[in-house]
Amino acid sequence: MATLDKIGVATAKANQFRSRNINSIEDLVYFLPRKYKDFTHITGVQSDTEEVACVVRVNQVTVHERPGKIPTLIARCTEVSTGIPVTVLWFRQNFLYEKIYALRSKQAFVAGKATRNTRELLAYDIIMPTIFEQNQDGSRRIVPVYPSIPRMSAEYLTGKIEKAMAYMEANTQQAQICETLPQHILEENHQINMWDALCKLHFPKSMEDVTRGQARLTFDSLLYFALANEWAGRKETVGSPFGLFTLKDFFAVQEKLPYALTDDQKNAVTEMVDMIRSGKRLNALLQGDVGCGKTIVAILMMIAMAENGYQAVLMAPTQILAGQHYEDLKAIAEPLGYQVAYLRADMKAKEKKGMLELIVSGEARLVVGTHSVIGSSVQYKNLALTVVDEEHKFGVQQRADIVEKGAAGVHSITMSATPIPRTLAKAIFGDRKQIFTIKTMPNGRKPVITGISKDLNKTLRFLVKEVQQGHHAYVVCPMIEASADDKMADVDSVEAISEKFHRLLDPHGVRIETVTGKMKKAEVDEIVERFKRGELDVLISTTVIEVGVNVPEATMMIITNAERFGLSSLHQLRGRVGRSDLQSYCVLMSPQGEDNERLNAMVHCSSGFDIAQQDLR
Repeated sequence: MATLDKIGVATAKANQFRSRNINSIEDLVYFLPRKYKDFTHITGVQSDTEEVACVVRVNQVTVHERPGKIPTLIARCTEVSTGIPVTVLWFRQNFLYEKIYALRSKQAFVAGKATRNTRELLAYDIIMPTIFEQNQDGSRRIVPVYPSIPRMSAEYLTGKIEKAMAYMEANTQQAQICETLPQHILEENHQINMWDALCKLHFPKSMEDVTRGQARLTFDSLLYFALANEWAGRKETVGSPFGLFTLKDFFAVQEKLPYALTDDQKNAVTEMVDMIRSGKRLNALLQGDVGCGKTIVAILMMIAMAENGYQAVLMAPTQILAGQHYEDLKAIAEPLGYQVAYLRADMKAKEKKGMLELIVSGEARLVVGTHSVIGSSVQYKNLALTVVDEEHKFGVQQRADIVEKGAAGVHSITMSATPIPRTLAKAIFGDRKQIFTIKTMPNGRKPVITGISKDLNKTLRFLVKEVQQGHHAYVVCPMIEASADDKMADVDSVEAISEKFHRLLDPHGVRIETVTGKMKKAEVDEIVERFKRGELDVLISTTVIEVGVNVPEATMMIITNAERFGLSSLHQLRGRVGRSDLQSYCVLMSPQGEDNERLNAMVHCSSGFDIAQQDLR
């Protein structure tokens, strides 16, 4: 690989490039624009558009440097076609003075952002190398906009990319290494070669060039993804030594449940059991909406494994959620004689040692915990099933680590309440994963009524009515503390909301507590337990309660600055209510009101599958 010094990059600049993982000329030519400015047409300075391009005559060039002010390079110009005076500005780019000064009394092409009076133009620093130049054929520029590199000017970056491309072209052997695919594949799929694609992306003459270049890179990405998927599928064990020979307790648990499984739940457990009994390895994605009953499906499969003499482990992303799963599993499993071990990060050494001994001996057939269950000190005797809840909360390596705790052929279930469209799931996972979907909600559940509000007082009046009926409410804020950042000036913190709610609701006898991720675990657990027991009416927090808190009496979710959350997070938060036959409500507080497209999607979509489609769109 050719080093950057061959195109005149000094050591200091090489270190700056290295911050973007650019260590060679080859790396640099693959450092591609993140977007493009299309200035192929002259708009004129009086265009209705904010971004304009025009031909001017440069009259005067000056530099303004005043204490406490931004240093500014100023060119006084005249638009050639109209005679209108135009002032072109560059902030913090006085180093361009000589380049611009040399253009006095000449015609030049300039592009940038017009200010409100349309007589000033904020020139784009990204096109500094040719800012006042017209191509010889009279065509205008398609301007590539590259990701910024700390402490490096856009002009320097663009210049080095041009030199890198010239170096590669001059060394034909170097240019040839850009191609990775056989010619017949390119021809069959109507793709250009990689060198042409790179040239079109760095030096486009039209937006069609950009489209063709991007199409080639996209084709490569999808091809290699598909090949890797197929290779992984061939490497994975198709069969499994962990079979199911008896299901007496498995069926007994279903009969004793205080509710009947939905058809989707029954189909999921039946198909999973049938697959395992056929001798195949189960590698399942169990997806379904918040509150649809995925957990009981996983618990039933864990009971089936324990009944057949194996171990099963469930890993959850938060201690609150892990603790809840532990209590649920213990209530079902211990009456059958199966011991459940619970691992968490804050365990005392003696307690943890006891749990580890139960696991390594096989005495504990069922294990629940946070990422502690994949710790190096945890050894399983005969692990046959791994379950990962809220799988999107874990990294790829963590999901792989839990599977590697078992022997070859270990069965796997991952659960997600943010479902993805089935066609996309099949594209991502291919045939390596069996996808089980639960769409039917338990009987008696009512859809959560969702609305957008700008009026806090009106929202609080509604909250007081819910509390007076014996119901509870969550209030979620995007930040723990107020931020000094101007961009966050209109964002409410937990501290500010807590103070405001206490002031407005304490006179009505509303019992309020606040939890954040900064608090000690024991303190958070104590407050959450009080909320579960009905000793509190309102729980104010950050997204720490996004998963894991199950309070059927909670009927109201208020999300402040809802515009700051993604769709999946909003849907997860909304899923904390509507977990009983009581009508529940979700209020999205936002100064943007109904102008926000994502918030409107939340109002009109109650299904996580519909939300997933909106998120994908």
